[in-house]
Amino acid sequence: MPKKKLTKARVKAEYKKMEKLLAKAKSAAKGAAAGSNMLKGNPKVSEQINIYTNSRVREGDYSFSAKEFTNFVNDKLEKKLSSLKTEKGRARGRLAQKKMVSFLKAKSKDIDRVFAANSTIQECVVFLVKKLQEVQSLRTFIRTSNGFKVSGDEGFVASDKVGSAVKLVDRLEFSRANFTVDKNWVKG
Repeated sequence: MPKKKLTKARVKAEYKKMEKLLAKAKSAAKGAAAGSNMLKGNPKVSEQINIYTNSRVREGDYSFSAKEFTNFVNDKLEKKLSSLKTEKGRARGRLAQKKMVSFLKAKSKDIDRVFAANSTIQECVVFLVKKLQEVQSLRTFIRTSNGFKVSGDEGFVASDKVGSAVKLVDRLEFSRANFTVDKNWVKG
């Protein structure tokens, strides 16, 4: 990847862009407070959101919606119902399915706000990762069916003086690769 010339104007423009992204993420995070609290109190819903978002990343898509999430959960529960052997078990399962779907529909605005916050935060992360990749001198590769493809770094870790750290990862690129690439590692 050719390096762009670093000028004062470019630094200023990129700084302003990052400020805008952070302001957008901060606003989205405030709007997602109720949804985040709801998820914190509902581990089953949180677990399903993780499964749903990972399935979207596997597909190469980082867009999420409460409506699509509700349909995803409904389909999973429907599939589970078909595997139950007794009518009594299916009746209990249908009741649980109806309760879960109703709950998700009632909380759809909160869930959409959580998804929006997640997406804006990921937008900030991707911007930072791309900037950090510009200063890297080594390239990394992903093995594909056609050989190797040059990729960006898996991520970067930022830490403070007391040892707290956060890992910045482009989820769409690397989580998707982790989900979809054959794991036929070369020993060396």
